[in-house]
Amino acid sequence: MTTVHIEDSTPEGRFLLDLIRNHKSVTIEPKESEAWAKAVAAGAVPLDDFNARFEHEIRETYKQ
Repeated sequence: MTTVHIEDSTPEGRFLLDLIRNHKSVTIEPKESEAWAKAVAAGAVPLDDFNARFEHEIRETYKQ
């Protein structure tokens, strides 16, 4: 398997992406959100992790 990155913000990149998009051997992964990448770098955690930590802290605080 080969990974190819295509800059889809240019007309040429969009044209190339449109050419290969529907080919049966091509898988296109969505671009990761820049906002999420910045949030993770600043210490953000997924909601499930946050909820688990929050519930743990509540139980510890009130010993339930």
